[in-house]
Amino acid sequence: MKLEDTLTEEYENLTISVQKKRGERKDRVSDLLEFTREIIYRGLAEFPQRIYSETLFHLEHDPHGLGESLTPEDITAFSIRLGEFQNEKYFSEMGFVLSALINFHYERTNCSDEYIIVTNHLEKNLNNIAYELEGNMRIKGNSYSFFAQNMKGSIIIEGDVLEIDKNFSGKISVLGNAIENISTINYDASITIEKNAYSGVGDWMNGGTITIKGDAKEDVGYEMQKGDIFIHGDVEGYCGTRMNQGYISVRNNVKGEVGLDMKGGTILIDGSAPFLERRSKKREDFYDCPGIIIHNGNRICSREK
Repeated sequence: MKLEDTLTEEYENLTISVQKKRGERKDRVSDLLEFTREIIYRGLAEFPQRIYSETLFHLEHDPHGLGESLTPEDITAFSIRLGEFQNEKYFSEMGFVLSALINFHYERTNCSDEYIIVTNHLEKNLNNIAYELEGNMRIKGNSYSFFAQNMKGSIIIEGDVLEIDKNFSGKISVLGNAIENISTINYDASITIEKNAYSGVGDWMNGGTITIKGDAKEDVGYEMQKGDIFIHGDVEGYCGTRMNQGYISVRNNVKGEVGLDMKGGTILIDGSAPFLERRSKKREDFYDCPGIIIHNGNRICSREK
């Protein structure tokens, strides 16, 4: 038997099991909760990305037309009720279910409204939200690990974000803080953090734009390849270490070292930078730096002397 036939049989068995337990139809949200319970109790969540495929299959083949009648309001209500599973072993993977619901509905309706997901009542992490998202989403609460993998849509997060997957296109706006791993690799990707970012800002960045309206609490732009980074507050760590290309703008101060082993790109600093100021007093030569550093309007490091 082919692998795809085996998977199809498993999906069909899961859907049949849900139908038997459910009996006559209750409501769409209850259907989805019963389906999620089956995923957890049958151990299928040990293979996280299969949760996504299984959910799509269930929506497509539900005999009561669950997929066809699904609404954005159902998805919001389901996100609230997901809290009932917080004590289950694989709860953190259930973000794949939410992602599948949204993508299934969007593919059929091309809905331009925001899909609203509620997480502010959860005490445990819910990962994998916005997997392959193509529509618009608003999260009322925090988002966690493996967020926005392969996304091509638009997201507003009304809380904090733990981690954003690098491989996305589109726009992400975070009204709170970014805890770690804030970087992009696609030219059409945009991240805006309204408060502070704590680590991994622009590390190995290879395109796109990152804007931090508060402070960057650690290093910025480590081995940056391409793209633009705008810091409206302070950088409390290093800035532009081993930077190859790209642009970093800091409106306030940089407390750590600037441009160590810099190979290219541009760093613009409008506030104080003790590292640069100390080297300037010692009259150390910056002109051997292959990149460009501009401090308070003065070009102190460039290819051209």
